[in-house]
Amino acid sequence: MHNLPGKYSDFLWQLGHSLVARDASMGTLDDAEWHQTLPSEMKVSTRILIVDDSPLIRTKLRELLQQHAGWQVYDEASNGKDAVDRVKKGAPDVVVLDFLMPEMDGLHAAREIQHVAPKVPILMFTMQLSPELITEARRAGVRGAVPKSEPRAIVAGVEAVLRNESFFAPQN
Repeated sequence: MHNLPGKYSDFLWQLGHSLVARDASMGTLDDAEWHQTLPSEMKVSTRILIVDDSPLIRTKLRELLQQHAGWQVYDEASNGKDAVDRVKKGAPDVVVLDFLMPEMDGLHAAREIQHVAPKVPILMFTMQLSPELITEARRAGVRGAVPKSEPRAIVAGVEAVLRNESFFAPQN
């Protein structure tokens, strides 16, 4: 067992391990250096909204997603209601959304987001991923789902939904 407290310990360990592996293979650049290495056509960022009730999960997702060239986590929300409000104020290019949250769960939020911004792809990232949830998520307009036990799959999932493809990672 890893020496991290709480119910997310395995997820956080895997996500941290993923970040360290990327840093080791790519070298570490600050934001200005990274931006200068991009071709001009890639300097327009893909705007990502992260929605999760855990501040620690949001932070780790931000760190992972912003390592991808051209991606920017421009906003975060801690529940589905806040996510819908943020999408109404300015539609992101993609939403990474947890399922189980206070005030409004991820399925209800996905339906609302699809109503106000039908072209915005949604990728669900949750510990509760099951075949039944995937069926309901598809009905709500979610284009992909990744279990939190597979944090490395989140990048592939975001890439797929941005290409208007479905991405439903296998569950363990």
